[in-house]
Amino acid sequence: MLPAPSAAHVIFFLQSQVYLFEYERRRSERRNLGHKTFSRLQIRSIEIQRITRASDTNCIWELRMDRNTFAILCELLKTRGGLLDDGNVTIEKQVATFVHILAHHVKNKSIQVRFYRSGETISRHVHRVLLALLRLEDVLFVKPTPVPDDCTDSRWRWFKGCIGALDGTYIEMTVPDSDKPRYRTRKGHIATNVLSEGSATDSRVLRDGITRQNGLKVSYGNYYLADAGYTNGQGFLAPYRGTRMYMDVDPEEYTPITLEELPIGEGIPNELESIDVVEANEEWSQ
Repeated sequence: MLPAPSAAHVIFFLQSQVYLFEYERRRSERRNLGHKTFSRLQIRSIEIQRITRASDTNCIWELRMDRNTFAILCELLKTRGGLLDDGNVTIEKQVATFVHILAHHVKNKSIQVRFYRSGETISRHVHRVLLALLRLEDVLFVKPTPVPDDCTDSRWRWFKGCIGALDGTYIEMTVPDSDKPRYRTRKGHIATNVLSEGSATDSRVLRDGITRQNGLKVSYGNYYLADAGYTNGQGFLAPYRGTRMYMDVDPEEYTPITLEELPIGEGIPNELESIDVVEANEEWSQ
């Protein structure tokens, strides 16, 4: 008969079985992780290919631009904006993610689900593309041109020297319930004005913009048209208080009445016919 195993042998045997079990479990996890990583890379590649290269229709639906425009934008951001491929995410994927967020106003979490990226990765690449886009100011942003003195356009020839107009644009947003009254528009939407923030007035925001070191500058002799929310000042022309912003009569069709055409003396009441003309006098009388 074999001798009975000692306690030390039993403990060694159990530890060996536990070690083998952990080894097989970790090996299986590594295989699954590699498969998951491969699947994620596949999904990312398929999504980008479907959006940017499958057809112009897909590209316009997802990015609001066709494939050729998207390719030109990527090239500009690379050559002029300094956007780099970090080795894991190509320039095409970075730009597509950035433009898709702007085009559809989607959240970071939605992009995480669709492209299998972490929130930190998405945020980092969005900031990179934004910085590169700001470097293209001279290429993408049109410089305002004043209305010339010899302008013949019936809409603009009345505003010689005008270089543009200032007006607010509302963008819908999500805010805490306690802040909703501040952002509720007159139509009931929760939105913010790009020229104001909360209860700040347009004039206050404009004053802040022109007093900054690199703020808005208006050359002498030129001006912007502004609505009644602003005040008249150097470089900004607002309408008179109480004056309608829109005319019912086309200036081209409107013909002013001359002094000779006024119906002076016609239909004057009898009580007014006896009024004599008073000559001017330098002295005041009671």
